[in-house]
Amino acid sequence: MANEPRERRAGFSFPSPTFDGKVEFTSSTLYDIFDFRGVGEIALPRCNFGCLIFASTLGEYQPSNDGLDPYMENLMIYDPAIGRNLSIAELANQLDSKSSQKVPLDIASEGVYSILNLNAPEDEGSDVTVWIVERSKAHEFDYELYDARSIARATSRPTGIVTIMSAARFRVSASDMGQFDSYTARLVGFDNALDNNPDKCTHACQTAIGSAFVGFEFIVNAPLISIVFSEMRLLNLTADYSYYYVHPLATPGFFSSPGYNGCGRLGTDQVHRSTQYSDKAAFTLRGAPNNYQVVFDSDLDLSDGNEIQITDDTNDKVYPINGTSAHIETIIPRTQTVIVSYKNISAPQSFILRYSAAKLEASTRSSASSSTTSKHSTHTSTSTTQTTTTSSSGRITGLAGVFAIAIAYTC
Repeated sequence: MANEPRERRAGFSFPSPTFDGKVEFTSSTLYDIFDFRGVGEIALPRCNFGCLIFASTLGEYQPSNDGLDPYMENLMIYDPAIGRNLSIAELANQLDSKSSQKVPLDIASEGVYSILNLNAPEDEGSDVTVWIVERSKAHEFDYELYDARSIARATSRPTGIVTIMSAARFRVSASDMGQFDSYTARLVGFDNALDNNPDKCTHACQTAIGSAFVGFEFIVNAPLISIVFSEMRLLNLTADYSYYYVHPLATPGFFSSPGYNGCGRLGTDQVHRSTQYSDKAAFTLRGAPNNYQVVFDSDLDLSDGNEIQITDDTNDKVYPINGTSAHIETIIPRTQTVIVSYKNISAPQSFILRYSAAKLEASTRSSASSSTTSKHSTHTSTSTTQTTTTSSSGRITGLAGVFAIAIAYTC
């Protein structure tokens, strides 16, 4: 909020904040509902020289006549362009009528701005994501930005980085268009979506240049995902607040800890928070009636005594992974069902577990394979002995097929 007369800010008296939990990237800042509860005013230093402010809420609030959440209506930002306060509830609903892209509050003038919280200190509110990007930095990127609850993107070629934000856990899906198109997905905004990004944010999923695009269905346990498509071919992309625990083995994907961003430059305590996040979960990957060889690639930062269990449910084998290391590889040579589960994992602990699979032909003849797990103080790795499988057509599948998939997909 700019230096406006205090009469614009009529409200309650608040105690000073005791915890600052915002996520600070190099060029942007991310706020959640816990940053606002019991805090009268949130300073926005990102806006001192101009900024773009994007907001996401849970959507229509049924008890309200106008469908707006009263708590979000009482989070106010002064908009110098129109000379009045704009609520987070209004901002979250600002969409381009043709593209359904989010329309930010664009603050172009220099000043001192803040978000004023007119709610009572005991009011809790519902989940919200407020993402503020330095205006000069945002203009360096070509991007499309949507809300998971309102995206209605027409099938078309991307015009730049595709970013989706949300106040809740969400799903983002893309259809198989029968074409070649590689991509990289990261759980951050467009300012960190590219390779060699300033905050050293790792990818959640990445496919090789020139690889076939088979579509995807990602569940996002975070407020943001940005996807860069290399060839920028036709894209049919959707998103919603669905969050499933059963997924097909045939499609690559990933699971992550709550609020994960994967940015090496950020402290482990800089994690987005939501009332929907849970420190435990169990996901099932199903391939029946087909068999698959599955590759997992994990980045872990777990406390002693905590682990992620990868269970080959078909063969009743468990592959526990733990510790603090990147790119821990786990290979399951032949299975129809895999269960990934964890518990007691929350910030400052974090993980991302990427997976991809190669379908095994029904007529393959496979020699026996064995699995070994070696553990070190900061590294856990799981591997199998070399198994070569040849089909009746002479095509080599086996582990060679897995490694080919692992090269094409690192998710």
